[in-house]
Amino acid sequence: MTILTGNTNEIIEQARSKLCAGELVAIPTETVYGLGGNIAIDNAIKKIYELKNRPNNHPLIIHIASAEDLYIYATQIPKYVEILAKKFWPGPLTFILPKSDKVSLLVTGCQNTVAIRMPNHELALELIKAVGHPLAAPSANKFMSISPTRPEHVIAEFNNAVDVIDGGICNIGIESTIIDATSLDYYKVLRPGIISVEDLNEALDNKYSDKLVIDKNDIIAPGSHKKHYSPQKKLIRFNSKEELDSLLDKYNNVYIIHYSDFVLLDKELSYQISSNPYEFAKDLYHALRLGDNSFSETIAIEFPPNESKYSAIIDRLKRSIGS
Repeated sequence: MTILTGNTNEIIEQARSKLCAGELVAIPTETVYGLGGNIAIDNAIKKIYELKNRPNNHPLIIHIASAEDLYIYATQIPKYVEILAKKFWPGPLTFILPKSDKVSLLVTGCQNTVAIRMPNHELALELIKAVGHPLAAPSANKFMSISPTRPEHVIAEFNNAVDVIDGGICNIGIESTIIDATSLDYYKVLRPGIISVEDLNEALDNKYSDKLVIDKNDIIAPGSHKKHYSPQKKLIRFNSKEELDSLLDKYNNVYIIHYSDFVLLDKELSYQISSNPYEFAKDLYHALRLGDNSFSETIAIEFPPNESKYSAIIDRLKRSIGS
């Protein structure tokens, strides 16, 4: 199994046929590549958990192709969800809502809630429409490892065990913002993303800002493990050239990911990432994979400033390190 070839219509038809037969296909989205499975076929959902080595109680996000499908697969939808969906869909915003009977407990990790979003990628949307059912599509990687943002990442991760739709490099590069929308009166941010708290408040004209709670609760959300998105090699953070120099004295063969203009002796064991938060996010997982694939023993990454515009990146980096 490998990258599907042909014109767009041929690729969509190949993928549709496989998904309708209960097979898995890695699909591009604007965030990361997803391991797509038809939610109407229980064996397909089981295959996702098996291939990823993912715990069965860790829910999957379902991806829809029309905002109207929200009312088919979820219930008790608050007014603020309708406002946010109109503003940010298709896009990297996931709602956790009470599920309808159309969603299997296999998909939701035996919870009575469903995580649902509409991806902003033409190929993904065309495929979902062609299948006629939403696709469960967690990141196309082994559980807790680095998410894939390029087709070659998926191939390397699964050793050609799954077919891939080549949609190029993901535009955003980190996973969606997830909010718990099970209350009609307020919501909680369970996982930060490119869509920030400020973006959410602005879209709601701050009508819900006094009710906004940034907190975890008893709902298990995708990507909520303390250690996640992790390279195989030891990952260490640094915040200055002095801290980096100290690390280089302590560790040998360090692969350095940085955004500051450091003068480094070994260009082969370093990667300069943009300080722009959107470009940083887009390139982050690729940079970590380069470090993992290098001859280094350790990866050191320069943490961005502790500012709200970097909150999603900092969240992923802390989980990558496990701290």
